[in-house]
Parts: sequence; C-alpha cells; structure tokens
Amino acid sequence: KKQYLVHWQGLPDSEDTWENEANLQHVAHWKPLLKDLRQR
Repeated sequence: KKQYLVHWQGLPDSEDTWENEANLQHVAHWKPLLKDLRQR
C-alpha cells in the first residue's frame, strides 16, 4: 500500500502521521495534490 506522510495543519511535526492513500481519497484537494506529486 502506498502511504504519505501527512503534516496536520496547526500541529507540531511530532504529530505527523503516515496515512494510506485510500484514507486520503475523501480530502477535497487530494486529487490535484496527488497529480502534482506524481509529476515530480
């Protein structure tokens, strides 16, 4: 499974979490962000 390190706005870096790609599909801006990440 592909995972991404997520930095949660307003929280310190110590609260960053690894999230499965499937868990991020409901995030409104996820698809454009994923497209940008894949083009890098």
